[in-house]
Amino acid sequence: MSPPYRRQTDPIMVQVGIGTALVTAVPNGFIPKNASSFQVVNSSYCYVRLKGFKDANGTLTDGQGWLLPPGHVGVYATQQPTHMMALAVPRPNFPVSPDLVVSLEVNYGYGL
Repeated sequence: MSPPYRRQTDPIMVQVGIGTALVTAVPNGFIPKNASSFQVVNSSYCYVRLKGFKDANGTLTDGQGWLLPPGHVGVYATQQPTHMMALAVPRPNFPVSPDLVVSLEVNYGYGL
């Protein structure tokens, strides 16, 4: 049994792209060395894809990465990326438009 999630960082705001995924660099040293997981909050009114990368040359399309529904808060295991990409994706009854999309909040810690 793993311990409950305990946050170690303040959130990093991951910009969400519309039509094209946007890259957010994780500040050097932001993720604690002992961090085993991350928490993500999707405050958008649409679905968002999120994926982490070890460099800035990654790509993200619908069907890749984590799919986060509107209002979602979840904790996942981390691979400690240096960059993250996020993309708003349409789903039935959940359209994508600039007034429905806000940045994702991602913080790091340990436990699940």
